[in-house]
Amino acid sequence: MAKTSASTLAASGPDLRAMIAERAYYKAERRGFAPGFELADWLEAEREFAEPAIVGAKPAGKRKTAGTRKSAPKKARVSPKG
Repeated sequence: MAKTSASTLAASGPDLRAMIAERAYYKAERRGFAPGFELADWLEAEREFAEPAIVGAKPAGKRKTAGTRKSAPKKARVSPKG
């Protein structure tokens, strides 16, 4: 598990912090706001934002997977007659 320091998050700007807070809120909401999980929700939300940056992947959401790209139909090759 990669650790994200507070200085890294602070350097990333207030927008990232707000997005993490919002995601942690929705995690708590799904649990019915049961107390005692605030830190776990925050850290999990933080990790979800940090992991794509660490591995160089795209953020969760729409990802292209192998075999989903549509290609144009192949044209028949005609050999010249001489």
